[in-house]
Amino acid sequence: MKKIIIIEGVDNCGKDSLISRLKTDFNNPHIIHAGVPPEGCNLFDYYYEGLIHDTLAGYYDSKCDAVIHNRSMYGEFVYGPKYRGCIPSKVANMIYKLEIGQLRTFILSNELYFILLTSSSVDLLAKNDDGKSISNKAADIQDEIDSFNTIFNLSCIENKKRIFVNNGNSFRDKSDIYNEVISFITKGE
Repeated sequence: MKKIIIIEGVDNCGKDSLISRLKTDFNNPHIIHAGVPPEGCNLFDYYYEGLIHDTLAGYYDSKCDAVIHNRSMYGEFVYGPKYRGCIPSKVANMIYKLEIGQLRTFILSNELYFILLTSSSVDLLAKNDDGKSISNKAADIQDEIDSFNTIFNLSCIENKKRIFVNNGNSFRDKSDIYNEVISFITKGE
């Protein structure tokens, strides 16, 4: 069975490490990295529709058995309003349209997974900033975590899981996080 796996979360929560490990579990996985959309909120619909088209191309590629997203349209709900002046309801409507319209029309619901990596320790993420984050301020990180939780709860994807990358004030072992994710996406096989 094909898998479409969307990995989301705030900066420094281990998305790249998890995806590197997941790549070894699938035959010729198609990796999609969502970056910053083009300038102007009116263009982001086209940008994210393009990412969905890339997803569908990987989905229908007979040599590929997984499409893995490193970030996606859900990140726009977090970063667009906070840092680019986008209207949250407009972004939420775009996500709903893409989920219901294209993802759910062409992809079986049992093949689509949304994994949200998060932390209950804002300070842990702030002190482990790699210098590539938009902000390393605790208040901004907390806002981002809250926004990711909001869009995660609003998402219509049936197979979704919130995974905490911390245990108190330290990171969980990467293998434990990987095992939790792989167990979730392979259940029932």
